[in-house]
Amino acid sequence: MYASGYGAERDPVKACMWFNLAILGYPASDEQLREKVKVNRDRLAADMTTEQVDQALKLAQEWKPKV
Repeated sequence: MYASGYGAERDPVKACMWFNLAILGYPASDEQLREKVKVNRDRLAADMTTEQVDQALKLAQEWKPKV
């Protein structure tokens, strides 16, 4: 949603953050699905600045699920 702006305001940093979290969330045995997410993340990141990509990584590292 954040990548396309469909249903939420377009925000490439948040989109990249969620792609990074999705990659980590899929089991290593599901390599095909992980690879699809990586492709989408990399396409998005290609149009982002280095600072934006770094910010997305930082947000993903700091993210904690709400309980």
